[in-house]
Amino acid sequence: MSKENKRMLSSEELSFFTGQVAVMLQSGIPLYESIEVLAENYKGTQHESAFKLIYEATDHGEQLAPAMEKSGIFPRYAVKMAGVGESTGKLEQVMESLSRHYAREDRLTASVKNALRYPALLLAIMAVVVIIINWKVLPLFRQVLVNLGAESANISRVTMRAGTIIGIVALVLVALMVALTVVTAVMIKRGKKGALVEMAARLFPSVSRLNKAISAERFLSILSIALKAGYPPENAVEACQELIDDKASLQKINEIARIHQGGGSLSDAITASGLLEPLKARMVRVGFMTGKADDVTEHVSQLYAQETDEKLERLLSLIEPALVTVLAVIIGCILLTVMLPLAGVMSSFL
Repeated sequence: MSKENKRMLSSEELSFFTGQVAVMLQSGIPLYESIEVLAENYKGTQHESAFKLIYEATDHGEQLAPAMEKSGIFPRYAVKMAGVGESTGKLEQVMESLSRHYAREDRLTASVKNALRYPALLLAIMAVVVIIINWKVLPLFRQVLVNLGAESANISRVTMRAGTIIGIVALVLVALMVALTVVTAVMIKRGKKGALVEMAARLFPSVSRLNKAISAERFLSILSIALKAGYPPENAVEACQELIDDKASLQKINEIARIHQGGGSLSDAITASGLLEPLKARMVRVGFMTGKADDVTEHVSQLYAQETDEKLERLLSLIEPALVTVLAVIIGCILLTVMLPLAGVMSSFL
């Protein structure tokens, strides 16, 4: 199977895979045997060849991260974090952390789908209704007006024209919403979630703040793992530079690397960059001062993860009523497309 035809593992599958690897490694089962057991679960599926490749690579002594990358079914973040885990000797902990991360991502994805399912159904129904009204109902009304001899009346012509215009506007709104939904679904399916989030961040400040919080959480998570294993902090920062999609946050991480490479302490570099909120930056600084940087960065990372979940839930809670409001306006437009010509017919007899 060519790499181009392979589907990336879903968040649920990633959570299962990383969680199972963590459990088996903690039980003392060698990595290649763990992969062999997991590969059995994918026999007969489109991922069979990918997991066979991973098993063969680990069976021959190759590390897990390169094998995951060759398979073409793992996201860059999972591959890089596995590499960090192997380099630091903390693969079990990293796999467990990744399992929690992708389990949370799967819950959030399910929340998004649930929030959009009902409005999407209404949107599809409204699209059909608007098309029928504009191409079937309004021409029928126009013919009725002609037969009644009321088409020549000014008010009838005005109301009919207004109804037609409103119907066209409603149809355009529905078409735009359908196009936006389709483009979003296609971009997510093709793995261009980062580009989608970047576009949304430009349009909506709340999405931008959410994206920055996710970047801060990832940065601190990687840094915590590196510090716990005695991994060089500069290597952890370098890993973060490859994993952060938000351009604004990436610039700040680049600034951290520049200051640290110039001889500044890592805590000073983090504070000066502005990547973290002032309070959390001070917490990290205290952690470095007290020799508890690994525990503090992990704690602050969890705070960011909790805040991210809360912010996303609030954002999702606004999506459904916003879409329903837009659809209500469209419904009103549809009613007007029928009522205005009808009013024109009635007024022609007065």
